[in-house]
Amino acid sequence: MSTTTTTTTAKDSFDRFGDDLTELLLRYLSNNDRLRLDCVSKQWQSLIFIRQTHLRFDDKLLKSWSKDLDINFKTVNQIVKLFESIVRKCPNLTSVIISDVYLMNSYLDLLVQHCRQLRHLCLLSETSGSGGHQRTLNDNTIDRLFLTFADQLLTFKFDGHDYDLNRQLFYKAIDLLPNLQTLDITANRKTILYLNLIFTDDFCYVLPKTLNSFAVRLNNHLMPWFVLFAETYGQQMLELNITIDKISSPPDELVTGLAQMSQLRQLTIDLIYNASCELFLPILSAIGHHNCPQLQGLHLKGLNCQKTFVPQLFAELNKHVSHVRQLSIMCSLVSYDSTIDNQVISAALNSMNRLTDLSINVLFRCPLIGDQFFRDIHQHLPQLKRLRVDRAAITATTKAGTIQSLAQLANLTDLYLHCEPIFIMPSPDYIDNHLIGVNTSVRHVCIKYSDSDHRPQTYLYGRYRSMISDN
Repeated sequence: MSTTTTTTTAKDSFDRFGDDLTELLLRYLSNNDRLRLDCVSKQWQSLIFIRQTHLRFDDKLLKSWSKDLDINFKTVNQIVKLFESIVRKCPNLTSVIISDVYLMNSYLDLLVQHCRQLRHLCLLSETSGSGGHQRTLNDNTIDRLFLTFADQLLTFKFDGHDYDLNRQLFYKAIDLLPNLQTLDITANRKTILYLNLIFTDDFCYVLPKTLNSFAVRLNNHLMPWFVLFAETYGQQMLELNITIDKISSPPDELVTGLAQMSQLRQLTIDLIYNASCELFLPILSAIGHHNCPQLQGLHLKGLNCQKTFVPQLFAELNKHVSHVRQLSIMCSLVSYDSTIDNQVISAALNSMNRLTDLSINVLFRCPLIGDQFFRDIHQHLPQLKRLRVDRAAITATTKAGTIQSLAQLANLTDLYLHCEPIFIMPSPDYIDNHLIGVNTSVRHVCIKYSDSDHRPQTYLYGRYRSMISDN
């Protein structure tokens, strides 16, 4: 009888799954269930919380916990208590992102007390909060945070609105974090006046020598400093995020500096829609095959241009950076053009046949990316794995050819198309039979469009097989 009972218990127990499978299953629990089941056993407690290494504490998490726990987190104290409960239960957190909440000393004190394994810290917003509260971070709290994690903190990112706090965090980070690899304190556009005071000729010599990822906002006055930065870090910089603010002349210093970064792997340039795109073209030659042979990803944002400029941009990309594997372009057209002249075509990127990731986002309703772009795309960009195109203009008469060309991309796994209203949505069966059924590597297909009432609709194909409407 005893043996039978033991056998039955074993069959009904999670022990038969092993820790790895049990941990995977428990990840699907709601926050409310996690809190309740935390008391089941030490094994469950370990699987649910102790192995948690990443935390993003933001509005999305607060809404989720509010729903699951039936608690409305309105006050600052309630939010801090929730944060404390989470970090106490998750002692092995290595990456913490705090965003969209009123930043206080309490958050940093709790990190010091409970997150001894912390390696990456991102504070993505610092506002006065609701109710007129003022910023409460003080010198002692910041010093305690950086001194506690001095030797182990590898990433520090901060994006705030308080000039004095930005400056304070910046200097303390470069002074107290000797092993820092990623530093990002770009702040908002207004802070450019403050950054003018930070970036002096002597600045870059006090940055940590381990630094290999950096984000900076530059304007005409700061361009000469960038040359000095490149001379010091050009051979060790792997990732660079540059926001260019209000330049009126070709950025010769930026071109000179980028040409010295031979180890660069990822480059993001954001013109924030206030500079002529023609000023950007010299940068492409600076990061070409000879100067930046290791470049893998190029991300261009804020291109504010005429429609005729985009084909020219494609030609320059094809000429200078054909060695990159990830390319994303976000541009805004200055005027609406309903014609299909000057449509860009994938053949314009035929030298970039190493591309595995391509994203093109046109922030204006204009048929810039149409049928011609997708025609024979499998021949021009055969290595594509992930493709995203916003504002695609695909007509009903050519949708079959478009889907057929996409189906011949042998490595394609993810496809996202945001189409203009002239696009006629294919049926799920059509997508299944002519794309997913033909190309077995395709996992996710998402097609968005606006219906006749201009309501956005989203179709998810593949293993999702459902249609939802965006709110």
